[in-house]
Amino acid sequence: MTRRRCSVPVSFAGYRFPPDRILLAVRWYLRYGLSYRDVQELLAERGIDVDHVTIYRWVQRFTPLVIDAARPCRHSVGDRWFVETMLAGHDRPREVTTDLAAPLLRAVDDLFPEVLHDTSQFANNRIEC
Repeated sequence: MTRRRCSVPVSFAGYRFPPDRILLAVRWYLRYGLSYRDVQELLAERGIDVDHVTIYRWVQRFTPLVIDAARPCRHSVGDRWFVETMLAGHDRPREVTTDLAAPLLRAVDDLFPEVLHDTSQFANNRIEC
């Protein structure tokens, strides 16, 4: 799979810092859930002296634009996965866990009548199991 590079069609005219540094600060804030002061410290470690209020303004200004620019570049799954196709292409399972959706109940019962079909409430939650 090849990754497409996403460009941000935004005008950075009038900003003191280069676009790559602004986008780096916004990305760190959005991706890692850091505070503005944490981002300020990380940038200071890299020799970029910027105030946390400036980072706040960048985040407020550029977040919607970055989201819009990244939307077409999001990972697409590609093929659709259907329970009948997935189950038919593998070895016979000992147990199948699904919710109570009628098509799933019928599909599992038709494909594997001898298999334990678990539809309990938290069966598909590994932590609750």
